[in-house]
Amino acid sequence: MSSNQRFSIYKSSAGSGKTHTLVAKYLSLILSQPDAHYFKHVLAITLTNKAVYEMKHRILATLEVFAGVQEPSGADLEMQASL
Repeated sequence: MSSNQRFSIYKSSAGSGKTHTLVAKYLSLILSQPDAHYFKHVLAITLTNKAVYEMKHRILATLEVFAGVQEPSGADLEMQASL
């Protein structure tokens, strides 16, 4: 990971957990801000539409678990532990 105050870059091989890391960082960032609309100021870029779908699905599923709408799965519990 390369990082400064403005942005972070994650580079690694396929199957290494980039999507999990991006989702965890994204949720951690937006949920730690007092502004409910802070998510509008965060840009996450992936290289494929499949990765975009996977990130969106994981973010929404995790938020549903946090809200009590959905029962947590093993992956959801792992995500909660990493935040």
